Amino acid sequence: MNIGSPSYRMIILSLCTMFAVSLSSCGFGLWTRSFFGAKASVKVTIAPNVNQTNPVQMDLLLVYDDALLKQLLQMTAKDWFEKRDEIRNNYPEGEGFDSWQWEWIPNQKVAPQLIPVRMKSLACIVFANYYTAGPHRMRVSPHDDMNINLSEKGFSVETQ
Repeated sequence: MNIGSPSYRMIILSLCTMFAVSLSSCGFGLWTRSFFGAKASVKVTIAPNVNQTNPVQMDLLLVYDDALLKQLLQMTAKDWFEKRDEIRNNYPEGEGFDSWQWEWIPNQKVAPQLIPVRMKSLACIVFANYYTAGPHRMRVSPHDDMNINLSEKGFSVETQ
C-alpha cells in the first residue's frame, strides 16, 4: 500500500478519529478542556412566578475539597445562605471552592453565563434561596454545560 494513496489516508483518518473518541470518553476530554481554560455554559430560565413572584438568590459552587463537599451536601439552601460567609472564611475562594452569585427577578431574561472549568473540580452545587420549604440544592457534574430552570417553588438542572 502506497503511503500517499487515498485508502491509506482514509485508514489513518479513521484511526485518528477512533483515538480521539476513545480519549474523550475516558475523561481525557475533560482534562484537556480544563487544561486549556474552557468554560462551561450556564443557561438560566426564570418563570414569571419564580419564588412566588419574588427575587431569588442563586449561588453556583465548584467544589475542590472533599470535606467541604460532604458538608455542603448536608446543607439546605437556607443553611448555605446563612453560613456562606463563615464557609468562605474557612475555605478561601479558589482553594476549597469557587462561587458565582446572582439574584434573579421574575421573568428576567438572562444571557448564558460562562464558568471557568477547573480540572480539580469534584462537584458543582447549585443553591437557590426560595421562600418555600425544601433543600433547594442540586449537585451536577462540574464539567457539563447546564440549563437551570427556576420555577415558582423550586428549580431543576439539566446537563448537556
